[in-house]
Amino acid sequence: MIKYHGTPVGGSKRDAMLFLSGRSGLVSYAYQQHTAEVVNVCSSFCLDNGAFSIWKSGKGQVDENGYRRWVDSLRSHPAFDFFIIPDVIDGTERENNILFRKWAKVEGGCLYFI
Repeated sequence: MIKYHGTPVGGSKRDAMLFLSGRSGLVSYAYQQHTAEVVNVCSSFCLDNGAFSIWKSGKGQVDENGYRRWVDSLRSHPAFDFFIIPDVIDGTERENNILFRKWAKVEGGCLYFI
């Protein structure tokens, strides 16, 4: 099982690079300040939509288009593993199913996320 270390990491950017080097990192859309360090030194990484952090801060919901652009800018990196689709915090099952369908595609019988 891969253990993903969430960012941002305390200390300086150099400290973050030393800690993350060779590990697997998780970058939140809500806290992107260590994206470059994760991409440059981690053996693998994943992206989180930051929905809970954004909701908790009172800023509403994730900017889906911005998140999609951010994911698209990083998903072709060889160390990229996956991303977490947005969800509606405190939302209904119906609202979350709508988001799921917006992000999911089926081709050749396989489900993948765009």
